Amino acid sequence: MSLAVGIDVAKLIHWVAAVDDDGHQILSRRCDNTPDDITALIGDLKHLAAEHGPVTVAVDILGGIASMLITMLLDAGLDLVHTPGLLVNRSRRATRGGERKSDPADAKVIADQVRLRAANGELRRLAPVTEPDAALRLLVSRRGDLVVDRTRRQARLHDLLASVNPGLERIVDPTTKTGLWLLTRFVTASEIRAAGLDGLTEHMRELPRLPRRTVTKLLGAALAAADAQRARVAGETIAADILR
Repeated sequence: MSLAVGIDVAKLIHWVAAVDDDGHQILSRRCDNTPDDITALIGDLKHLAAEHGPVTVAVDILGGIASMLITMLLDAGLDLVHTPGLLVNRSRRATRGGERKSDPADAKVIADQVRLRAANGELRRLAPVTEPDAALRLLVSRRGDLVVDRTRRQARLHDLLASVNPGLERIVDPTTKTGLWLLTRFVTASEIRAAGLDGLTEHMRELPRLPRRTVTKLLGAALAAADAQRARVAGETIAADILR
């Protein structure tokens, strides 16, 4: 005899279902995502283990909102596995009424997957996360956020520049020090024409060690683009201020 437990993880309330070897459900209850409620759940699971045999618990989410739950379950010595969300969704849809999602139904599906697959080693077993692993995950996640933010800012910069000075947008690369430094002062065609070559050159000299050939080529192209655009775009002053 053994017991398969499925936990549908959520931010505030987890739902827990347990089935025996024959698939009969013997537990279905909520568990608040609090230390006290999780401790009470662990006590219930150990009590059921004494009656029905070894307990295998599965969660459908790793990390994030499931971190405290997973940590406490592992610290309690429970056997813990992971059922991927895609597996849960497809398995639920294969059941009668499975198109209607509910936490109790998903918890039952997770428990059934444990009953059918865990003994064969088809589900990944979870182990306590070490401090270096946790730190690495957080740093990788943070780096991903920074990359996304940087990409979003660059896309927004290109969009703003193209809206007021499309000629300059085609020639300047804001990911380089040279291009970015030009845009800290000169954005619109009228600003570039008013500054002229001398004004642009003086500004570029304020940042030392820029490649002279690159600067000369960029300023020549910027002046040509500004000379070709005589139309003043509505809102270009505000757009330029935002871009700078």
